[in-house]
Amino acid sequence: MEVEVTGRSKLAEIIAVMALLAALPVIVASAAANGGAAPQPEVKGRTYTIGEGADAIPVLEVWGTPYEMGFAHGRIMADAINDACATTMVAMLTGMGKKPEEVDAVYRQQAPFIPEAFKEEMKGVADGAGVPVEQIQRLNTIPDLSEYHCSYFAAWGRAVDDGRLYQIRALDYEMEVGIQRHPLLVVYAPKEGNGFVNVTWVGTIGVISGMNEQKLAVSEIGDNFGADKETLDGEPMPFVLREVIQYCDTLDQAIRLIQNSKRTSSYHYCVGDAKANNGRGDARGFITCKDYCQVQGPDDQPHPKHLADVVYMSFGLDTPEEWPKGRNAKLYERLLVNYGHVNPQVAATDIMRNVKTGDLHAVVYNVSDLKLWVANAEEASAAYTREYIGFNFGASIHQFRKYQ
Repeated sequence: MEVEVTGRSKLAEIIAVMALLAALPVIVASAAANGGAAPQPEVKGRTYTIGEGADAIPVLEVWGTPYEMGFAHGRIMADAINDACATTMVAMLTGMGKKPEEVDAVYRQQAPFIPEAFKEEMKGVADGAGVPVEQIQRLNTIPDLSEYHCSYFAAWGRAVDDGRLYQIRALDYEMEVGIQRHPLLVVYAPKEGNGFVNVTWVGTIGVISGMNEQKLAVSEIGDNFGADKETLDGEPMPFVLREVIQYCDTLDQAIRLIQNSKRTSSYHYCVGDAKANNGRGDARGFITCKDYCQVQGPDDQPHPKHLADVVYMSFGLDTPEEWPKGRNAKLYERLLVNYGHVNPQVAATDIMRNVKTGDLHAVVYNVSDLKLWVANAEEASAAYTREYIGFNFGASIHQFRKYQ
């Protein structure tokens, strides 16, 4: 299975489609549409904003059952979800050269491997936003078909300046389709599993960037090992990482979950655990596809330059394939320059900015203290060039638990 992303070569077509769709009226759920009979569920969620102006990011807090959390997400963010379905998603499909029914067929193929709780949550999002559930299923299927590039690293111990575990997730993706118009931090307090924060966009429930209250963080990179190494008969990548964040308490548990999952395509993962080694921290990188999962520590990375207490991988947008001028070389150089002094400021303004990675969104995690900083693209301005907005997830989930 191989899907080519062609959005950059179809920019004019995408912009035209978005302009046309933006003029359409937003579809809003009504009692009449439901026959006026069924009572509406309680909205178990609330929202506020961090940052200002073009850098502002909504924070959505949800709690309860999977359906209740989804319904709160959909109801509170209804206008943005309707807009994302009517414009951004259509632009993404146009850029991929895919019809909605093709994505629907992929979802049906993957559905047997998706946990029922996540299906219930998607149904809740759709009901809350007043859109067909197929729309939400498409939003959550597209990442498994199209993501590429990106970078990550995790650093601890001798690599940092204060004994904490720091991790980045730099997402290099299409900016022309407008995904950056609807960023969202979702703080979950589910009935089952860990509380966690999902650095995401409206309408999506899978995780490609996130951290949980057990001091685990995840990062991810798309790759292509060839069609013979990929399948659609498996659990989509964002749901595998959602399971890690929601249900794993330790790095060892995360390793086992990823190894035992029914994987689909070619992905690199990073999981950091700030509790490991008596609070000193630890992390592992993963190279995975449908029938292969290699777990890597600092001494067995798939590139020739190793650093103690660091795992890293970079497929930045301007990096060619070959070593030493390409993949990983730029990230290694910046990590080496800052070795022993890595901290959030260094990660954001020196490493990601110099490597030029994280054009759609860029995240720095202080996993030890449950804090993060996130930057989002604005129009054609890459995220890694913009202001990083801080969020204290630990304080948020603590207060949230008390509120419940």
